[in-house]
Amino acid sequence: MGIWVFVLTETRHGQGDHMNHLHRRDVAWARAGFITPPIKPVTNHDGRGDVHEWESPPGVFNYFWKVNDPSDGNVFALVSAFEAQNPQSVYCSASPIRLRTPAEQAALQDLSVKLRDFDDSGIK
Repeated sequence: MGIWVFVLTETRHGQGDHMNHLHRRDVAWARAGFITPPIKPVTNHDGRGDVHEWESPPGVFNYFWKVNDPSDGNVFALVSAFEAQNPQSVYCSASPIRLRTPAEQAALQDLSVKLRDFDDSGIK
């Protein structure tokens, strides 16, 4: 079960339809919940999912999504669904990246130390 982040950026169509972006977000979360296992917000701090938006350059809105994907793979199907919409309102400008938990990071560091300290003197 992983925490994933990605960025969606509005297309020209999305820019022209920006007044409906919250409705589009509600539809997107409904799609995410339809997937098995469902993709969910991490904290849902504002009741609209973990999506932070900013405008840059002027007139172009970007949406930073943070999701919990129990499958560690369905997030790619969700992003593909966003990009396959007709007309397309957003595209994925920063592909999904899985964040490591503190426990996962510690385990990776431990493994790295073991691999670094591996005694290879007996290998011919």
